[in-house]
Amino acid sequence: MNVDLWLISFEIVAGLALIAIALHANRNYTLWIAAMQVWAMTAHLARGLVESISPVAYAMMIAVPGWLQLFLLAIGLVRHLMRERKFGEYRDWRIVGPNTALAAGMGPISSQQNWPKAKQPSWRDDIK
Repeated sequence: MNVDLWLISFEIVAGLALIAIALHANRNYTLWIAAMQVWAMTAHLARGLVESISPVAYAMMIAVPGWLQLFLLAIGLVRHLMRERKFGEYRDWRIVGPNTALAAGMGPISSQQNWPKAKQPSWRDDIK
């Protein structure tokens, strides 16, 4: 039941930041990196809820996701460089919202334009 509150708070802040980045980045590997952080966060939850947990298992649940994050980052970087060499530059971030054309560098949005409405609201609409 000994849980380090400083470490938990650091893991939560890092987890929230990585999840926010993963939801807006135009890369798939960032989702996996955020998932590894959630795994590390659940290690603290398991330690707090379970009476006895092996110190080795707890240490592995905290350390292994960090190493996997580095591995995924390296793979993502290599794949990004390969894709950029093959297809040229592409967007770093997903473009979402009413100023999509402006963010894409297509100029200001005219109020007379009839932009198609989404049939169903996106899960990203709640994040704004």
